[in-house]
Amino acid sequence: NRVLKEMLQQKTLYTAKTGMFEVRRALSDGFTQRYQIDGGSNDGLEVGMPVVTEAGLAGQLVVLFQSHELLGVVLVNQLIQDKNQEVPVLFTTSHVRGIVRGSGDGTTLQSRDLPFSDKIRVGEKVVTSGLDGIYPKGIPVGVVTKVEPGDSGSYIDVTVSSPKSIGTSEYVLVLYVDTKVELPDL
Repeated sequence: NRVLKEMLQQKTLYTAKTGMFEVRRALSDGFTQRYQIDGGSNDGLEVGMPVVTEAGLAGQLVVLFQSHELLGVVLVNQLIQDKNQEVPVLFTTSHVRGIVRGSGDGTTLQSRDLPFSDKIRVGEKVVTSGLDGIYPKGIPVGVVTKVEPGDSGSYIDVTVSSPKSIGTSEYVLVLYVDTKVELPDL
């Protein structure tokens, strides 16, 4: 009940229409982290839509099938901790924008090569920036746990811990956003 109440509270935070889906199965091959949920194209879902849990951003829809209860056809979500996933973010205190990538370890994200002058600090909250047009601005992504000089010394590398419930939640919200964002011709 607690988780469902938290999910209902999450729904009120987003201006986009949302749909709640049950997590059916976790899939991990050591290189990627994904899980299946009980929704599909018949539910209006599209590849690229963001997926959130009660703790924050969980990932993005990457494979989509039609829903059919008898066949158990489901949708696969790629977690943000996956090393192939990138998310544009905003560090909330320093107001620095960057991109986090999954580290592949299932618990942390990395943002590399940020300008050395940036004032990012351990403990700073990280949220989606909204700049990509897919992830709405303000979805919690994690908290900064480490800031260290990069290899060249001119940049910093930042480690972000992702919320613990991501990948272990029983339910997720899918945000119905337009995934076909096009840039205007310049």
